[in-house]
Amino acid sequence: MTQDQLAEKAGMSSSYLGEIEAPNMITTMSLEVLFNIANMLRIKPSEFLEFRD
Repeated sequence: MTQDQLAEKAGMSSSYLGEIEAPNMITTMSLEVLFNIANMLRIKPSEFLEFRD
């Protein structure tokens, strides 16, 4: 799935999704956005909050 496709399915602009994904950018997002993205990717929202060493 492309970034544009994910953004469309999650109900947001592709530029906003790009900001969320950018590693050196701090971007706020609501829990609704987090849950929408997780739902489209078919993963648990908590997986976004897991840190790996």
